[in-house]
Amino acid sequence: MEEKFETLWLRYKRPIFGYLLAHACQPADAEDLLQIVAYKALKNFSSLRNPAKFYSWIFAIAKHVVADYHRTAVPESVFTCIITKSRRIWRKNYICVFLRYPNTCID
Repeated sequence: MEEKFETLWLRYKRPIFGYLLAHACQPADAEDLLQIVAYKALKNFSSLRNPAKFYSWIFAIAKHVVADYHRTAVPESVFTCIITKSRRIWRKNYICVFLRYPNTCID
């Protein structure tokens, strides 16, 4: 079972990391999230009924890990993310900062 997981994991590790990198503030955060996804996937691999659906299954796990990451993020880290991404500020980051700092004006 672990060999089958390893084969599938190595095939989809890179696109999962790209997805996590697009949703995390720092590359180090994306690497940490990738480890969490790998752990959860390996732990629950026996519950996967159809290995052909591994791709969508693993991305569902990644999506939930990203949601947990943003839900538990410290407001300062979200604000740092906005500064770090410079001109590539995403709308969701504005919403996060607005909800956590309603009286804050962002230039």
